[in-house]
Amino acid sequence: MTLTQSRMDAEKRFTVEEANRMLPLVRAIIDDLQAQQKVVDDLTSRVNRLKRAAKRPGAENDAEYSAEMQEFEHDLILEVVKRDSFRHELFRLGLLPGEPAGHCDFPSVIDGQEVYLCWMAGESEVLHFHEPYESWVDRRPIFAAADRNE
Repeated sequence: MTLTQSRMDAEKRFTVEEANRMLPLVRAIIDDLQAQQKVVDDLTSRVNRLKRAAKRPGAENDAEYSAEMQEFEHDLILEVVKRDSFRHELFRLGLLPGEPAGHCDFPSVIDGQEVYLCWMAGESEVLHFHEPYESWVDRRPIFAAADRNE
């Protein structure tokens, strides 16, 4: 049994209808997650700039850079924890948030096969799926799976 398979054994399964009913809440969490990811990215850029500046000749003794670096690194840790709390919220709902922030998967079953219903920010409803071993870039329209059964 693979890790993905064992993970799916413990997960809630969603129908397309259930997933779509959850979208208002999921959208709100994803919006918060994306906004927080931007905060983390911006702060990471600042920390990296400071680290580069600290490597310039004579900067190792610069107390101002050292204090600012410590403050930014501390802030970055707090912001990452906040971002991860939004991801955890999605996990608690039984969803799998994806990278980059902005999409998530709903464990499901189509034609007796374990799949992930896949939704991305900006989409009006859940219209795609992919296999558990695939990425969101491999997703296919749900109606294509339904057409196979006709």
